Amino acid sequence: MSSETFFAIFPGIFTHPSRTWEVIRNLDLKPVRFFLFFGLPFVFLGALGRALTDQSHDFYVNSSFVILLLVHVFAHLLVLLAGPWMVARMAGTYALEPGFNRSMRLAVTCYIPFLLSQIVAALVAAISIIPMAGLIYSLFLYWHGAPVVLGIPANRLTGFTLLSFFIFLGLGFIGLYLLRMIIFAPVSLH
Repeated sequence: MSSETFFAIFPGIFTHPSRTWEVIRNLDLKPVRFFLFFGLPFVFLGALGRALTDQSHDFYVNSSFVILLLVHVFAHLLVLLAGPWMVARMAGTYALEPGFNRSMRLAVTCYIPFLLSQIVAALVAAISIIPMAGLIYSLFLYWHGAPVVLGIPANRLTGFTLLSFFIFLGLGFIGLYLLRMIIFAPVSLH
């Protein structure tokens, strides 16, 4: 992968998203390598930010920071690996065949602003609206990227984008809150 391709994706997702969609659609890179270059570093940064934020809350102060970090890494991995698979499977109901590779590229690329917003919110706690802005921008990117990358026709774009968004959001909440409940639930032996 060339540096031009890397910079077209990041920071291109912020500066020139339409060019980014063309690059990831035509990128000849295996899904594992794409995820290692663009997914994993941002997953770690997002999880780090979320763990720092959680540890500042009273409930998680006594929890191990490493465990909090692992919980958030796992939740983000669940969203970015299971989500695109579910979206690719759902595309069959729309008579489309985007495949896991393109779905994963689009999901990872669109998720970058949300992951970066987590670390920014942890560092600048006074701006707690940043994660919501990152989530809205991620949804905006997905809306504009789905027709180009996945070939979603305009008449099906709204339904497809909303269903995809709820899949990703649901996986994030389920993964995060189930893990928190399992790991941090108080245990009492009677």
